[in-house]
Amino acid sequence: MSDFFSKLFDTSDFPARWHCGDWDPFHGWLHIVSDIAVWAAYFTIPLMLIHFARKKSSNILLNRVVFLFAAFILSCGTVHLIDAIIFYHPLYRLSGLTKLLTALVSWVTVFYLWRKIPGALELPELKAINSRLTDELERRRQAEIRAEMANRELKMLSSMVAHDLRNPLSSAVMMADLAVESSELRTSENLSMIADSLRAMNRQLESLKVDLKAGTPAAIEDVDLGALMGDVKAAVSSVILVKRGTLVWEDLPVAKADRDAIFHVCLNLVENALKYSGSADPEIRVSAVRSEDRVLLHFDDNGRGIDPDDRERVFGAGYRSDDSSDRDGHGMGLAFCRRILDEHGWKISAAESPLGGSRLTISLPASAVAGNDGN
Repeated sequence: MSDFFSKLFDTSDFPARWHCGDWDPFHGWLHIVSDIAVWAAYFTIPLMLIHFARKKSSNILLNRVVFLFAAFILSCGTVHLIDAIIFYHPLYRLSGLTKLLTALVSWVTVFYLWRKIPGALELPELKAINSRLTDELERRRQAEIRAEMANRELKMLSSMVAHDLRNPLSSAVMMADLAVESSELRTSENLSMIADSLRAMNRQLESLKVDLKAGTPAAIEDVDLGALMGDVKAAVSSVILVKRGTLVWEDLPVAKADRDAIFHVCLNLVENALKYSGSADPEIRVSAVRSEDRVLLHFDDNGRGIDPDDRERVFGAGYRSDDSSDRDGHGMGLAFCRRILDEHGWKISAAESPLGGSRLTISLPASAVAGNDGN
């Protein structure tokens, strides 16, 4: 063994490869040039890998793999370089030793990879990248859902605009016709009602702000629901007059709410009661029932009522009952009412009224009533 290492660079025991066999120049130089080209590539690749690992990666496992792989490639390249040199200098002992070192480095790399590949699949960087991609996909999915919901609500809102403005406009036209044709009613009264209807249209336009700003913080204030019902009655006064109806309320609380939004809700409930009043003169009563933790606002009427199977479906967008074909509208009112009340944390439900028609009940927590917030 000592003799081997002492003669590691000794070339006297072997002839140069050119003198072993019948080499023609093309065949010999084909080997020499190819071995040198392979060595040059094998020398450059690990340098690039090491540079990348030092500059871009902070992962210790990845760095170790890169350095082992670089050593393996350098060893292979050195074998090819010595094979080219052997054509002139028969360094067969050095060639053998280099091949042994290449084999050792190769198998060390193999065993290291065998042990580390399972863990490498769980690299923190890969986890982080996967987590970011998952988060981004979820954000895009949520954005698509929000866009779809916004588009659907925009369509509902456009239908609601036509629905909400039709009633006061129809009332104004009706009273204008009466002012022209009727000798029983005074013109000043008719004109006053026309003005009330036009003011109602203006309020409807103002209430559209509620829908357009849905999802934004509401302007919460103390709202006297009794006074608010007075405004609702004024908005539908011409319809009540023509239908010979009544709208009464008693002992309504002061609630913490967005006034425009709750006016919009109450107006829809009263308009629906007038619209589906049936053959009898419409009677609408609004009352409040207080308990320890809730306040219930009942909107009772003596109209057609709501079929028990439909008492939840009426709050769906676009729902219209089978007997509503003779009534204007798009079935959007109660859907918007529920949405607005949900944003307040309030609830709405339908039941049978003691008056024989429908009872729409708004349920709000006692803390939403002024004076019951614990202050």
